[in-house]
Amino acid sequence: LLDFGCRYRGYFSDMTRTFFIGERPEREIEEMYQVVLRSQDEGEAAARPGITAESLDREARSVIEEAGYGQYFNTRLGHGIGLAIHESPNIMRGNPQTLAEGMTFSIEPGIYIPGKIGIRIENCVVVTTDGCEPLTKSRIISNLQDMVRIRSVEGTPEEGKPFGDGVHQVLNLALETASELGFRTVNHDGMIGYAEYGSGKEMVAVLGHLDVVPEGKGWTYPPFGAEIHDGKMFGRGTTDDKGPTIAALWALKILSDEDHRLSRRIRIIFGTNEESGFRGIKWYAVNEEAPVAGFTPDIHEGIVHAEKGGLHIGIDVPVGEHEGISLISFRAGEAVNIVPDQCEADFGGDPAALEKWAGVLRGALDSTPLGGEVVLEKGTLTVKVFGKAAHASLPEKGENAIAALCRLIDTNPVSHRPWEAFKVISGLLSDPRFGSDLGIAMSDDISGPLTCNPGLASLSKGVLTVVFDIRHPVTVKGDLVVERMREKLAPLGLTPLVRSRNNPLFMPKDSPLIKDLSEAFFETTGKHPKVMAIGGGTYAKALPNIVAFAPFPSGLPDLAHQADEYIGIEDLLSSVLVIKAAMLRLAR
Repeated sequence: LLDFGCRYRGYFSDMTRTFFIGERPEREIEEMYQVVLRSQDEGEAAARPGITAESLDREARSVIEEAGYGQYFNTRLGHGIGLAIHESPNIMRGNPQTLAEGMTFSIEPGIYIPGKIGIRIENCVVVTTDGCEPLTKSRIISNLQDMVRIRSVEGTPEEGKPFGDGVHQVLNLALETASELGFRTVNHDGMIGYAEYGSGKEMVAVLGHLDVVPEGKGWTYPPFGAEIHDGKMFGRGTTDDKGPTIAALWALKILSDEDHRLSRRIRIIFGTNEESGFRGIKWYAVNEEAPVAGFTPDIHEGIVHAEKGGLHIGIDVPVGEHEGISLISFRAGEAVNIVPDQCEADFGGDPAALEKWAGVLRGALDSTPLGGEVVLEKGTLTVKVFGKAAHASLPEKGENAIAALCRLIDTNPVSHRPWEAFKVISGLLSDPRFGSDLGIAMSDDISGPLTCNPGLASLSKGVLTVVFDIRHPVTVKGDLVVERMREKLAPLGLTPLVRSRNNPLFMPKDSPLIKDLSEAFFETTGKHPKVMAIGGGTYAKALPNIVAFAPFPSGLPDLAHQADEYIGIEDLLSSVLVIKAAMLRLAR
């Protein structure tokens, strides 16, 4: 246990960390450490103006007491610090003092078992207007928290804000941070920006993005709170892709401080529209310099040498009245590249028919994967079905709510006669995951099977539109997929409408770029990275000489686009060193 600090310009600091040396500690000791860490997190989460010192002590202490170690935490939670190492306020039982903005003190829970072990984690914090700011945590962590707290989902365009205000805010924050760290920065009117270091004719790039998909539902912690619990920072974008992008910025700071001799410039590109169209990076590709080598840290493990091609295809299905009932609205999906976790439809028409059908549908809800709701109110029947969100490249990990609702309506009609429109759609979506119902099931040995996700659905002027996210194998051309889909739909009187497409990416495993990244990963972690093909489309497709590269020593859980997305603090900090090593190899 190390309790240490320093004095700087008359002010004191204080910090404690507990380390285990030698063999791995007993499981009980590891659990005790986690208890203390949770107590520390709870203390920081509770510290704010208006709370009393004794209440703050109680909030953090309760974690240790509930774990059964209360008798071994026999000290105060913390002490004031400033011109003296110990001063007011004392964060302890029996102190009714109210905390106010600007107060600075330690939060240092511990478990001390005589003759066995002592564990303490101590951070100092300063009370802010609505919480507290840790003073003994890495600036990388606080920088990422600031980024995550900005809801940078694409919004309504404004002048100088082509992707809305949230994306504009997060891009400005990234560029301001980069400038403060001493790098040259460029902002192309909110379309895209970058930070650059070094000199030389050639440039290597790290390509990240700061925009995120909508948060969805089912979060344990606030999706834009950037709260830290059990050593993990929770929030949309922590792994996809704000965390890795900010890690790259700080890796460049460390590299620049070390003053290496580099023959190439290093540029970190801050993408703004990766999740909804690539418009920012497409603008960059036309108007800016291309890298001679580089990577995007937009992947949870390994190095990606092959990425499937992508198609967004819409199908329009006319929906007429059926047995005196009409479809009023139909809505599902927040982004086409997410398996929708909810689908909802409103119906109107003959009251008796609606009431009868509502009873049928209620009885059939158990047949849906995750249930739903049927509500008949004021002449409108609302039917809602739940699913499970997942990334569109891995549809088998989710439950598609659009398919579930269409199946429910088709198999439980108003009368014995099926509703033709829903019969057609249900037939095309009986198992949409790999495209067999659309006639496009195909695979190759490099990148595996085609995947298919009906991600968006909406009704307009009596036409139900379903938009599919399709990822096809690297050896298959997108035109072949469209042609086979057209052949399947033609007998139904339907046509596939291509909304966007991107080509596959393939780089041999023995290419110089793959070798450099593999060696950088090995020299930093002692492990050989997995070199693989994926279905997800990354920024690597947007620029030449780029591949996706995960800088995490043990990989990350694949939580992109899902509830409770998080990044481990240790993973974040470790990734900085891996990225630095990769930059150094590519820029020398």
